Amino acid sequence: MNAQQPRAVLFDFGGVIAREGFLDAMTRQALAQGLDPQAVIAAAVDAMYGSGYLTNSAPEHVFWDAFETLSGFRGDRAAMRAAILDGCVPRQEMLALAAALAAEGVVPAILSDHTDWLDELERRHGFFMHYEYVFNSFHTGSTKRQPACFAHALKTLGVSPDEALFVDDARRNVALARELGIRAILFEHPAAFAREFVDVFPGMAQVLEPFGGG
Repeated sequence: MNAQQPRAVLFDFGGVIAREGFLDAMTRQALAQGLDPQAVIAAAVDAMYGSGYLTNSAPEHVFWDAFETLSGFRGDRAAMRAAILDGCVPRQEMLALAAALAAEGVVPAILSDHTDWLDELERRHGFFMHYEYVFNSFHTGSTKRQPACFAHALKTLGVSPDEALFVDDARRNVALARELGIRAILFEHPAAFAREFVDVFPGMAQVLEPFGGG
């Protein structure tokens, strides 16, 4: 492994490792109720971060109460929850990338702002085995909006900021990581991600071909 390459790669879960079931389900349900999808998504994100559910400091119903108050959304919570989880399907090409990194001595890890839903998704899909560490805000008590979240992950991994690469689909998270000295890739389009990733790991070109940019 090239000494200039990161020793660890931290991947976001929803929107990176897996398809974004949360936002997709919110969009569909907003349209079905004649609500503005962007406003509903913003309300969902605000409720998730503001309720305390993400860091296990409040139960799930507190999130749903806050979400309904902020969004005006009304519906079957169980059905919405099921739709969100059903949409969070890990991308096989991401799991293959994690395996390829591990084979080269690079530590693949998950860094996710998620609830106990992530544990439920693990029971369904069994993807944790592809990652050497899983940092979930529900268990760590801090989110990627806080420097402490990154500091905890780096300390546990035993790497410095310049020895890590972070991949996330949220601009806010990527910006904070970069402020902390961590190299970061914003995941928006698979092909663009692949081109950026192969710049960091030239040996991963073949593994990245399924993304369309290898």
